[in-house]
Amino acid sequence: MTPTATATVHGDAKPEFEPLREILAAGLAGGDELGVAVAVVHDGDLVADLWGGAADASTGAPWQADTVVNVFSVTKTVSALAAL
Repeated sequence: MTPTATATVHGDAKPEFEPLREILAAGLAGGDELGVAVAVVHDGDLVADLWGGAADASTGAPWQADTVVNVFSVTKTVSALAAL
């Protein structure tokens, strides 16, 4: 992947979760990620809701707070636990 033109990470995070913003920005700036989003809930409280980079490599459209992504294989763990 090529580095993203801007490594700005948008959104909100509680002070103790600000290092997560720096980690995401580093991944974007280094070209490890094209676009990224993460939400962290701790004890029922949203403590980080961050996003940045590009949502589409061909157009360079920026990642938005509501960018839709495909999530693959997330049910495998739940199915395995249910079977156990």
